[in-house]
Amino acid sequence: MGNWPGPDAKVVASDGDARDDQASYEQAGHEPKGRSALIWFVGLTTVDVMHRGAAPAPNKKVTASWQSISAGGPAANAAVAAARLGAACQGVPQEGTDDTGPAWTAEAAGSGSVRAVLITAIGNSPWAQIAVNDLVGQGVEIIDLADDSFELAVSAIVVDEKTGERSIISPDGGQWDGPKPGAFEQALAAHRTRRAQSDNSRLDAFQMPDAILFDGHHPRIIHQVLRWLDIYDLVHATATEKSRIRLSHHLSGSDQSNQKQKEPLVMLDAGRWRPIFAELFPITAVAALSNDFKFPGTAEVLATGHEMGAKSVLVTDGPNPVVFSNKAGQNWVEKNEIPVPKVPTVDTLGAGDFFHGALIVALVRGLPLAEAIQFATEIASMRVQHIGTRTWLSKLK
Repeated sequence: MGNWPGPDAKVVASDGDARDDQASYEQAGHEPKGRSALIWFVGLTTVDVMHRGAAPAPNKKVTASWQSISAGGPAANAAVAAARLGAACQGVPQEGTDDTGPAWTAEAAGSGSVRAVLITAIGNSPWAQIAVNDLVGQGVEIIDLADDSFELAVSAIVVDEKTGERSIISPDGGQWDGPKPGAFEQALAAHRTRRAQSDNSRLDAFQMPDAILFDGHHPRIIHQVLRWLDIYDLVHATATEKSRIRLSHHLSGSDQSNQKQKEPLVMLDAGRWRPIFAELFPITAVAALSNDFKFPGTAEVLATGHEMGAKSVLVTDGPNPVVFSNKAGQNWVEKNEIPVPKVPTVDTLGAGDFFHGALIVALVRGLPLAEAIQFATEIASMRVQHIGTRTWLSKLK
């Protein structure tokens, strides 16, 4: 196993020259700019039932001015953003206009698209069919690990008509024990077989992921994904054990003998602390934290994120600047900020999820971290100017 690539890493070529982040990214085994990219989104799917209006007082009813029902959840919404951006933009955005206001066009960064694969639990309930129809309609591929005991969470959401702020009540995914052993390997094999049988998918059916986003939900799904990637032992090993595991892989030739040798860029979507993050930070290239995120026992976020293993750490705070830092060797650079565009806000639901989806697409496309964050803030700012989590997608040209 090699070192996990960071988004702004540089390597020294045989001729002694330092290569930029894109060359490093390609040397690490990722798809170069212009080719199809595969991103896995591992985590939560819900069904979001949203009403827009005034928040009702106790024992009172109010009339909603707007309602919608769609798939939701951090991983699911991020996958939607990636699928739509990969199909529509495939490059760096430029602001434009159309008949209904701001829209986005793109300077092509390549001819390839982005495949967004959601690894989650959905099931076969009537609610599940709503989620599947929505996600597939947005271009998301689904690997569903739910068993018969799983019940899809339904989130009840009220968006304040005056401020655009949202309130949510949901069981999330915490009421399920997780998939049966081997469920991911079996489901992935079935998914690949279906793609291989498709007329236009044979070449990419067995493609390895270029990047993976984990949202921290469904930790047993996360463990199965890590085991399949042959990195579960590394996550739980001591430093000495990690060296022995890597040496064993090298001597056995396993890095060359199977398709798992390409290590994906790992990104975390961390809205609040979850114990599973202690296992994921050591393999993380980019940890995207919300302003509400707190590590246990410390108020320091950026430095702690690096100490736990993340190469880059960023913190989002709604309309306020995105703060981020990169780790270089044993040190981390002084923090930097990316301003967020000032726009009228009508609905914030899912804005962070779509930020993460746009960010990981930009990173896979080879943009340096600062430029990727800028791209993601512009996409999230476009999202909050529209009602609902799907209407804004029509603005992607």
